[in-house]
Amino acid sequence: MEYFCNFIWEQGLREKNEDSLCIRQITKNGTSYFLAVVCDGIGGLAEGENASSYVADSMLETLKRLLKKKGNIAAGKIHNLFCRRIYQCHRGLQNYGRENRIRLGTTISMVLIAGRHGYMFNVGDSAVFYGKKRLKQRSTIQHTDWGALLQAVGTGNTPKAEYRRFRVRKGMVILLASDGFYKRCESEITTEKWIKGILCDEKGIGEQLKKTKDKVQELGERDNISAICIKCGRN
Repeated sequence: MEYFCNFIWEQGLREKNEDSLCIRQITKNGTSYFLAVVCDGIGGLAEGENASSYVADSMLETLKRLLKKKGNIAAGKIHNLFCRRIYQCHRGLQNYGRENRIRLGTTISMVLIAGRHGYMFNVGDSAVFYGKKRLKQRSTIQHTDWGALLQAVGTGNTPKAEYRRFRVRKGMVILLASDGFYKRCESEITTEKWIKGILCDEKGIGEQLKKTKDKVQELGERDNISAICIKCGRN
């Protein structure tokens, strides 16, 4: 299947951008594997940009390692390998934090598309949306009513990544977003009008992401603003 993709990575009014993104497509034995990752370093803790980039890079390395394996790649293998890697990243960040006497952490929202099959992983309050006629938030926002994270990679208790499998169809749109991108305009993102604004090319996707970024900043968003949007095109 052909994919059209674009992203936005905006510092906003923060001193630095602590979000990290990863987009990569790799083909093996005629099957296309498309990886998209959004990680949002936790504000208020140290080195959020290092935590988020470490986790995003680790997911790409995990995909490369997965594709080196011989034979068919079963869904269970994908689930186990990425969940294990998220746990290893959590422990790695904790160890780094203890050595440097700091606390650091990040969220992760990730989608791996393998042919017609999609795999979603999520920890924290970044989010994954997908649909054809309109987007629906498929991940659970893991924070309290006052905004405190219930789970994160690198800080707190060992996270249990939310996992979901889904069927990838022609015309489907997939959006991964940090909370800075979606939290002030989720009701708009999930309308039929928003998804109709996603034209089937990189330029059109980029323009729609920028419109949403401008809107949330007009509404007072000060956080980093990051998102990856994918439209599934021709077979």
